[in-house]
Amino acid sequence: AAAPGVAPAAAPAAKLATACAPATAQAQSATSALVGSAVMNIDGRQVELRYGPGEDFESPADFFSPCHPEWEAAYEGMLWWLEERGLLKDLPLDAQSVLHVGLPFCGSVPEIPGLARFLAAQVLAKVGPRGIRLFGTDVRDWGGGHGYWAEKVKFVRRKYGPAIAAEFQQWDLAVAPPPSNGLTLAIHPEVTGGTAPWDRILANVLGSCTGVCIIATFREDEMEVTRAICQGLGASVEVCENP
Repeated sequence: AAAPGVAPAAAPAAKLATACAPATAQAQSATSALVGSAVMNIDGRQVELRYGPGEDFESPADFFSPCHPEWEAAYEGMLWWLEERGLLKDLPLDAQSVLHVGLPFCGSVPEIPGLARFLAAQVLAKVGPRGIRLFGTDVRDWGGGHGYWAEKVKFVRRKYGPAIAAEFQQWDLAVAPPPSNGLTLAIHPEVTGGTAPWDRILANVLGSCTGVCIIATFREDEMEVTRAICQGLGASVEVCENP
């Protein structure tokens, strides 16, 4: 359990270059005309989102709000903690050498751009699985409203092609376990509020993970309840503070 809320060829002849210059400038101008941007006010911050060829978004219809900087920093700190301890090196892969990453009770999963970027650089490029598949689940359908599940799936596909894919499904983890995965990132189980059967939910989350499972909580009381549930399920638990 961790606590994200706490936080860690030779040059061409001049004549040839001159002859090519107008065509090159023309091409650049045509490309630039297809690139646009929009400025969004998010929590008092002015954030520019760009779209078009070579940009993260194809059109303004694909926009979604970026992750809040404090939340993004805490989430990234958790990922670096895993990497620095060597916990991402020997994660189990499927028969096609693909790493499956489970994201239970993921909500709107605002951290997906940073997660995909980190996994591309620190796992895909270094450790060498043939691909990475992110599978997020939540009892609520976050595909509409402000969840933007479909837009985030498209974002990952546009930026990483077939190397990294994302999928989200409405899923009651108290009823059925998610698909098997080698890495589980379970962010903020609301174990101290409501009436959800967290013993069954966490049993299915732990049972689906064949490698490393990290459960991140905001507060110490949430951590204590989470630890007690996991230990009651026979899991070996290590509690660490987010750097």
